Amino acid sequence: MRNGLPYNIVVSLSIRMLFLISNAFADAAAQQPAAPSALMQALPLIFVFGLLYFFMILPQQKRAKQHKNLLASLKKGDRVITNSGIIGTITKIVNDNEVVVEIADKVFVKFVKATIATVLEQHVQKQEQEQEAKKDVEE
Repeated sequence: MRNGLPYNIVVSLSIRMLFLISNAFADAAAQQPAAPSALMQALPLIFVFGLLYFFMILPQQKRAKQHKNLLASLKKGDRVITNSGIIGTITKIVNDNEVVVEIADKVFVKFVKATIATVLEQHVQKQEQEQEAKKDVEE
């Protein structure tokens, strides 16, 4: 006997209570809203990939294309800056991948074209044009 009731009645009541509890959980589960569709679950992931594409991948592709055009337009006499920060003048284009750059008087270094970061010639020409425009204004 437990709490004044025979053991078999206590067990019987316990089992019945378990059934009632499981029914209560089943009713609660049935009342929950339906799960969102697979499309709605994937929508945030698609949105993040879209942001990554427009803010990281697309600008990088644009810079790569500009650098490729810059390398294709290199010619003898261009003043350049390499990725290592060396400034020099292109004296010879060896082949599609290599150039010879003069970094000081009679000091020539062979570089791979891909290591050229910037062409200074454009900056020099702009400065010369600005100086000429100032001289014209002064006269």
